[in-house]
Amino acid sequence: ADFTVTAPIDITYTAPTDDSSNACDYATQGDLDTAFSNWVTAQTAAFNIANGCAPVLTDNSATASAPVLCDGGSVTVTWTITDLCETITETVDFTVTTPIDITYTAPADDSSNACDYATQGDLDTAFSNWVTAQTAAFNIANGCTPVLTDNSATASAPVLCDGGSVTVTWTITDLCETITETADFTVTAPIDITYTAP
Repeated sequence: ADFTVTAPIDITYTAPTDDSSNACDYATQGDLDTAFSNWVTAQTAAFNIANGCAPVLTDNSATASAPVLCDGGSVTVTWTITDLCETITETVDFTVTTPIDITYTAPADDSSNACDYATQGDLDTAFSNWVTAQTAAFNIANGCTPVLTDNSATASAPVLCDGGSVTVTWTITDLCETITETADFTVTAPIDITYTAP
């Protein structure tokens, strides 16, 4: 007589898949953490394990965390299927790509002479035009939807006949960077009139 044991049918399953995204896809670290958690949940649910001897699926995601939003990087999660006869591991990566650094053209100083203007109004207009031109010339690229602001609304051109400088600060802000640039608008006062008295 025979004592026969039939081997279990090999475990079948759907392997998890890597995930790759850009830091700019998220508004906050919390959003990234949620995306990571959702990814783990979705990959776990998609295993569709069959056969074997009552296989159990576990993963190490409880000891893993999403990358830091603006630093990027990868985190590896390992899933393990264990039953009476088999232990199978699958590892995949959740990767976040850092934004490309912001590039821009810095503003340029301006220097002129009070005698170049007929009135204070002309000088004020020149100052306003300079701010507008410098702002337009920034040519900002990369980053995560950077926004450019400046403090020119709280600045004013020098007094025509006194001369002097006013400093304008531009600020570029996005998800991961804050960059400031300053430039000076300078007016040189006229040299005092000299003459020979009658």
